Amino acid sequence: MGIKVKRIMGPIPSLVIPGIDKGGTTEAYAMLHREFLLEDGGGNHKELGCLYQAFPIPGQELAKVRSCYSAFFHELGTNASEHILPVDATPNYLYSNQPNPLALSPPKVLSVISPQASVLFLLREPISRIRSLYNFWWRFPTAWDSTGSLEEQLEEELEFLKNIQLKDQHLFAGFMDARCVKENSCNVWDFWIQLRAAFQPAIRNVRRGRNPRIDRKPIMAYVFTSMYFPFLYTWLQFFHRVAVIQSEYFFQNTSRLWQILGIQPHQTAPLHPPGRPINKVPYGESANLSEALRGRLQELFGQCLEEDLQRGPLPFALLVERFLSIADVSPRYFLAQAKSLIALAHFLEEVSMPHREKFVFCQAPVTLSDVAPLSALQHFACAYALRKTVPFPYAVGDTEAVTTRRSHQGRAGTED
Repeated sequence: MGIKVKRIMGPIPSLVIPGIDKGGTTEAYAMLHREFLLEDGGGNHKELGCLYQAFPIPGQELAKVRSCYSAFFHELGTNASEHILPVDATPNYLYSNQPNPLALSPPKVLSVISPQASVLFLLREPISRIRSLYNFWWRFPTAWDSTGSLEEQLEEELEFLKNIQLKDQHLFAGFMDARCVKENSCNVWDFWIQLRAAFQPAIRNVRRGRNPRIDRKPIMAYVFTSMYFPFLYTWLQFFHRVAVIQSEYFFQNTSRLWQILGIQPHQTAPLHPPGRPINKVPYGESANLSEALRGRLQELFGQCLEEDLQRGPLPFALLVERFLSIADVSPRYFLAQAKSLIALAHFLEEVSMPHREKFVFCQAPVTLSDVAPLSALQHFACAYALRKTVPFPYAVGDTEAVTTRRSHQGRAGTED
């Protein structure tokens, strides 16, 4: 689903690209930089890191965040233009480099600073992303501990994952609890902070056993940060203007970025990011993975996906409501509110069928005040969902259950 990026006045970002590192954010930012003359506003700074400036000081939690953005976007207040777009493309915002709780996490902080911001994720196939990220830090070991080959580091992380599930199953289960995406109280973020707090010393102790002079730099959690779903759920709690691009799809044709963002570009020539492409160096031997380890990783990520799918698809009514909350049209047109469709979608929520089929049923010319047609629609939908065919003539059941269900829905709609 695409989004239409809105130009926001003031020294705050209109567009944030929070992830994932090695997913194509440099290429995407370079395209935006050329199109929107970002040097007039934010300068040639891709990763601002301003959302990491939040601190738990009462009354001053966000002061440094605002000050940080003001320093980068200081000209936007007096030089407002459609050709300037304030962008923060710090790709590790997805999972955060800082051990802050949910209340001070990047998605929560951004929702307070710039609630109308658009959010774009570029997500890469996990194993390819892991190899690319390791290769980068191995060649440029400025921030993360890159001790050992990639295979050795992944074995350490998989062993930690195995142990944590045995010792504290609640902790990992809380991190992977995809069902809470339907709840406003969803908080998988703090489980992630606890996991990372346990991960760092555990891995460092293992490495210290091999080398007492082990580096004190933080250790990258390659596998955990490639489990995208829990982090995406947290961001979706706070934002509706969200788009996700599979990195491989973006790499095939970078112009798809404009389609996703709803932007008609002025620059159409092929683009290569300025400067030396240090993040596109050849892989070294230490980044190689055995087929056996690849298989274990694929199985792990497959299990994580199955955990995610257990929550089931979003209800059709919620899907339509979310679509309408971010949909936009040109000023010459107006967007239909689809009130009748949404009302029928709520009424037929317990009827299990694919969204494309339920969409057809929800366009039936009935309303919640027409009991007999509503009863016929419900029975017809149930019969179709069960057998995919409905013989004629079709006998409609008693309307009493429909009347009761409708009255409950009426009361629920007035109690808030």
